Amino acid sequence: MSRAGRMWGQMHCIGGLATISLMSIALNWKAPLLVEYSKDCHACEILDKRIQDDQYRVISEVIYYNSWIYLVPNSQLREKIMQVAHDSPLTGHQGLTKTYRAIRDHFPWTRLKDDVLRHVRECDTCQRNKGEQTHPTRLLQPLPIPERKWESMSMDFITGLPVV
Repeated sequence: MSRAGRMWGQMHCIGGLATISLMSIALNWKAPLLVEYSKDCHACEILDKRIQDDQYRVISEVIYYNSWIYLVPNSQLREKIMQVAHDSPLTGHQGLTKTYRAIRDHFPWTRLKDDVLRHVRECDTCQRNKGEQTHPTRLLQPLPIPERKWESMSMDFITGLPVV
């Protein structure tokens, strides 16, 4: 089995806590997460078991809050998680709501919806392929026929014609 397959197996054995696989974020996802934990006071207190709270669990050096993987505030992994949930070929640029729900169920953080909204608005692929938000056009209606000469007169102003 490949290294990636073993890592996915390890993540899956944790109990399905992360269906958006951290393995797909990067083959070496754990190292950056542990570095972020080492720089965060709250994470260090949880790892050192100075915080006694049943909502926090540590499995293989990864902190879980309830059933979610704990990310430190301003984690660099947040952007990678949004890229996987929105930009990957498997998800296919699903838009704000589906991207938000996919992340929210496994990696919630403060102001998640704002971050996902910003990410989707800045997505070049989504902006190029976005559908129009206008109402469909109706059938053209003919102009009424004038009853007398010169009753109705119109003129088109065409500018930018070449000089002859």
